[in-house]
Amino acid sequence: MITRRDLVKLVVPAALLALCPGAFAAPASDPKAAEAMALVDRLGKQAVQTLKNRGSLGDDELRQRFRTLLAQDFDVPLIGRFVPAVIRTVRRRSSSKNMNACSRP
Repeated sequence: MITRRDLVKLVVPAALLALCPGAFAAPASDPKAAEAMALVDRLGKQAVQTLKNRGSLGDDELRQRFRTLLAQDFDVPLIGRFVPAVIRTVRRRSSSKNMNACSRP
């Protein structure tokens, strides 16, 4: 289930990118970068448009629109398997650094 916090984590960066598309501009000669920018721009605009209309939408409809938005362009199951592994690695590294810092005289 998507929580409000999850929506904020996804929508705020997308909205910032939609409002400031030139801030992260890639060289025009790189077609993959241009394609990625177009994707982020489109997703950001769709997210902002959905949020603008949220007064006329119920919570269930808003969740469904964001689920559709994510599902059409992201491999959510793959991301769901990848992110926990990254988090575990970061936690292990940060805890080992903290342990090393504590053991120094």
